[in-house]
Amino acid sequence: MTDEFKSISAENQSSTEDDFNADLDEQQQITLSTDGEFAFEADTSNKGFSLSALWQNLRRAFLPTPKERAAQHNRRISRLSSAIEFSPDAPTNYVLRGELYMEIGDYASAVVDFRRALELATAQVENEDWGIIAQTMQDRAQEGLAEAQRHTL
Repeated sequence: MTDEFKSISAENQSSTEDDFNADLDEQQQITLSTDGEFAFEADTSNKGFSLSALWQNLRRAFLPTPKERAAQHNRRISRLSSAIEFSPDAPTNYVLRGELYMEIGDYASAVVDFRRALELATAQVENEDWGIIAQTMQDRAQEGLAEAQRHTL
């Protein structure tokens, strides 16, 4: 067995495959630095690809700054508020928004959301024969409400 790839027919290979492989060769090259670490070197002259932008996006995803985290929370709260406007009888949205309020320390708003979620989930549990999700939301609302009330006292 050899390590080489042998094509069945040279006629079956398209020029797009060659272009694709050429693009891969131009985009990045792995090098070994003097301290034994691997590094990627990218040719960004005409690709619009930036290794520093990639690292910034990864950093933002896994290690956001406090300002970025606050912006993320605001976006998530805004989206959940829109979902509540669209479907005001869904306890899940209230529970999720209450948990976000807990994360940012807005315990009064969390209490309001958890109470509303508890009302809705309790009504759903009583009215449905098979209300596993409603029961789960009821439990989460009770736990969240108790936690938020401990912080507001």
